[in-house]
Amino acid sequence: MMKSMKRRCKVSLPFMFYFGRFLVLVSMAGLFTVQAGGFSDGFVDGLVGDLVDDRGDHCFSGKSSGKITFLNFGEIVVLCREGDFYRLSEASLKAVNGKQSLRFVLSTDVLIKTGSTFSPSDVAQLHPNLGSARLVFSAKEFKYYRIALKNPELIPQTIRGLSSSKAVLLVQPDILQVLKKRPENLFLGGGAESSKEGKERKTSEIQSDNHTLTSPKSEMFAKVGVDTSISDEDTAAIDTVLNTKGSPLLSRRELGLLSDKAYLAYLDSIGVPELQQRGLGLEGVRIAIIDDGFNLGHQALKHIKPHFAYDLDSQTLSLNAVSKGGDHGTRVAGIIWGQAEQPVKGLAPNAKFIALRHTNTWTSLTLLAFHLAQLSAADIVNCSWNSHWLAQPVADAINELTVNGRSGKGAAVIFAAGNDAQYIQAQSIEASVPSAIVVGAIDRNGRPLPSNNFGPSVDLLMYGDDVRTSGARGGYTRLSGTSATAAITTGVAALILASEPTLTLTELNSALALLANQFDGDDRP
Repeated sequence: MMKSMKRRCKVSLPFMFYFGRFLVLVSMAGLFTVQAGGFSDGFVDGLVGDLVDDRGDHCFSGKSSGKITFLNFGEIVVLCREGDFYRLSEASLKAVNGKQSLRFVLSTDVLIKTGSTFSPSDVAQLHPNLGSARLVFSAKEFKYYRIALKNPELIPQTIRGLSSSKAVLLVQPDILQVLKKRPENLFLGGGAESSKEGKERKTSEIQSDNHTLTSPKSEMFAKVGVDTSISDEDTAAIDTVLNTKGSPLLSRRELGLLSDKAYLAYLDSIGVPELQQRGLGLEGVRIAIIDDGFNLGHQALKHIKPHFAYDLDSQTLSLNAVSKGGDHGTRVAGIIWGQAEQPVKGLAPNAKFIALRHTNTWTSLTLLAFHLAQLSAADIVNCSWNSHWLAQPVADAINELTVNGRSGKGAAVIFAAGNDAQYIQAQSIEASVPSAIVVGAIDRNGRPLPSNNFGPSVDLLMYGDDVRTSGARGGYTRLSGTSATAAITTGVAALILASEPTLTLTELNSALALLANQFDGDDRP
């Protein structure tokens, strides 16, 4: 009989352990119900995060030295520390079809979403580890604050604690996404950043491609040697080539001329010349570009006097800083504003230019970029890029502009679909945000480019073949892919709003789709 009892005790121990733990949690729930009037959603989710972490099966086995858990679109995200970096856990990576090479760097700050009535001093009192707070985005119903931590090493505990507050709608670490190795001396989760405002993030030390937010190699064309005008002889030569089968290989110059003619033919087919004649109110249309900089000394862009210019990297109101770099941004700006003696001119050269130089993926700075576009009353926000992982705060900012921008008519936030030939999964990148206008590219024959990202979030297809535009180092170069498409769509949208300024965002999107469908390429499917 004693043996039988011992056997039953052995079998019951695991059950008793977990049942006892359950009772403890239930007791905690009762305690919080008495003191706080019930659980907040943040506390429940934080509690679930604790239990998920305890399973120990989220981080890559044998590599992780710590975890940070938070919510993104209501789902639990686990960041696993591996040396100096963090990366998404196996489950979190799979949930967004993430890139295996994607790494995260954390700052000394957290991002907190509160109600619209909260002040910086109110936010600083939400947790003992919070220092100074800075507003980075303000919406009709909410605000986002970037808050310095007194002790950055306590970021996991701080996030858990803030999640239990009913006043906190969302809390996340401030994240930089990188696909390459971190240079030495860049802060990675401990130690102090520079105290001087504008120097808090040493983003210049992050080594990446020409366009940090996204830089598909297919868009980074070498400079093409093309004259600045097309003569009658050139036009005749082009016509001869177009009507000759089996012609020899073309020179760069001839290819460039062919591309120019194809682009102009596309613009003509969708009615851009008529829109330009009608769009006499372009001066009243405000276009913000968030990109890597703009060479406003270029002969095609020197006529521009920016309506507003801000450098997110140095956090300064400096036209000189905005003009730094800008390989990608200069090309995008040329397609919209280019005004020089060349065969291909900008679509909306008289529209107001809001220049926002932003070369990285810090969540807080991306939020600030959209906030500045909002404060500048942008009618259109051009984003010829995507980051590698969509943070909910960024989606919140995009949604706010598309709902309440343009005095409630909705600002057009135009995103390139991307050039990775991948399906755009929900809540994966900025091009997955339903309220944005997301554009894919077609070639000169009306066929979708094989490199297009695709999915239900893509609203329309427009020209994305080789387009000649301004180069950051002077002269002219080329841009293609969905970055070119987003720039063209931005220019066409500006022309539409110039002639019909009362259109809602839904009506503008429909007008763009109608124009896009007018193009009938030779081999259009």
